[in-house]
Amino acid sequence: GVLLLTTALATRQEGANQQGVAIQEKKPDFSRFPIADFHTPEPLDADQRAAREVKGRKYGDKHMPRISDDTYQIFASADWDVRLPALPVDRSAAVVTGTVRSAHAYLTPDKTGIYSEFKVATERVIKNDPNDVIKDGATITVERRGGRVRMPSGRIVISWVSHQNMPRVGGRYLLFLTHQFETPNDTPKDFYLLTGYELKNGQVRLLDDTL
Repeated sequence: GVLLLTTALATRQEGANQQGVAIQEKKPDFSRFPIADFHTPEPLDADQRAAREVKGRKYGDKHMPRISDDTYQIFASADWDVRLPALPVDRSAAVVTGTVRSAHAYLTPDKTGIYSEFKVATERVIKNDPNDVIKDGATITVERRGGRVRMPSGRIVISWVSHQNMPRVGGRYLLFLTHQFETPNDTPKDFYLLTGYELKNGQVRLLDDTL
């Protein structure tokens, strides 16, 4: 499951949420998190606007307060990596190597959630999804909960999930992708980043803090 905690500026005590519950969590490198502007207009194209509304239903939460200048961060405590193998091929719909070409953050239409999308130029498809085949060399979109939003005041609100980092633009990765999201509002063809490894200078490095 996923437990979302919103920390407000009024209780900006490092490592605590609004209820004073301690959060002993190693923080990721937030500079890698894509950033969106709070007042980014909705797409003019009706199909694109509808697609954003669908994704907004996945990443938004009607029980959460709207993101505002009083919001410090949104932290999701999740057990997604419990008993996760080092190479979770069996739990992946697809496994690819590729380079991240772009990254964008989005605020849900109801202003309660943030998510990020990455365009990945694939090199090799190691495991393919028979229901959504990826061709070698194709560019695919990969999603992950979290990201940053720049408020009108200039403040940055951060949303992140326990033990998860974000891939960097220009980085080459081995990515394990899944269709399984944590809410009933899933769409079966969206690829979510389960976990991955960065391939750099002959070395292999964990993307996430799963160990």
